[in-house]
Formats: sequence, structure tokens, C-alpha cells
Amino acid sequence: MYLPNTLISTYMIRVSRYSVIIKSKYLRKKKKKKKNIREIYFFFFFMLLNNKVGKIKKKKKIINK
Repeated sequence: MYLPNTLISTYMIRVSRYSVIIKSKYLRKKKKKKKNIREIYFFFFFMLLNNKVGKIKKKKKIINK
């Protein structure tokens, strides 16, 4: 069992699509807070990615045992 690159790329594309939607919604209301939106988006993205990778790593450990 290993983490395929395709899984990460598809996950990144999904998250980027959502980020575009979120950004467009926020930018219509408040144009000044561009940096904050990007920071929040990246934070959530890395949180989600870490959860996915963490779950896969846990599975790996169980399989190895």
C-alpha cells in the first residue's frame, strides 16, 4: 500500500474548485480582505490533506503489523 500521486492531484483539484467558489463569494462582498481569504483557504486545505494522509498512514501501520 502506498499513496498514489493521482489521489493527491484529484483531491487538490477538488479543493481548488471549492476555493474559487468561496473566493468569488467573499470578493463580491469585501474586496479588501483578499489575503485573509487565501490564508484561511490554505489553512483548511492543509488541514484536510493532513487528515487524508494521516488516515492512510494509520492504515499502512495496521497493514504492516
